[in-house]
This record gives sequence, C-alpha cells and structure tokens, in this order.
Amino acid sequence: MSLLKMSYLILSPGVVNKLALNLIKTKDIVFHHPHSSKYCLPLGLPLSGIERVSSVKLLGIHLTSSLSMDEHVRQTISV
Repeated sequence: MSLLKMSYLILSPGVVNKLALNLIKTKDIVFHHPHSSKYCLPLGLPLSGIERVSSVKLLGIHLTSSLSMDEHVRQTISV
C-alpha cells in the first residue's frame, strides 16, 4: 500500500465527519517485538509533521513500542 493511499485512509473519515487532526497532540508509535528491528518507514505527506515516539500514555496506561510494562510500573511507583 502506498504512503499516499495510507494517508488518505487515515484522513478521509475525518473529512467526511468534519473532524480535524490535531498535529500538535497526535503521536506516532510503532509496536514491535522486543528483539526485532526498530526501523520503520517514516510517515508520508501530509502526516510528516507527526512526532514518532517510543512510549505514550493512553487512558492512564504507559505503552512502549515493545509493549513492555516497565515504563508503566516505573511511572506508577513514582507517583
């Protein structure tokens, strides 16, 4: 699947429903097996302004790209 088509599939539901994608708050995370290569192709236009991160907090749970619970436990203990 081309990057242009993938961008269209991501953005088209928002256009139909009159929603906007907030590029400041949007993050990109690629989940992978802990021992696999971490290399992944960058997002194409118009999604190139989205920051790629290795961990993200979603609904109070810290998720890492390797789906490890270490970051969540560390953050929960520190509170």
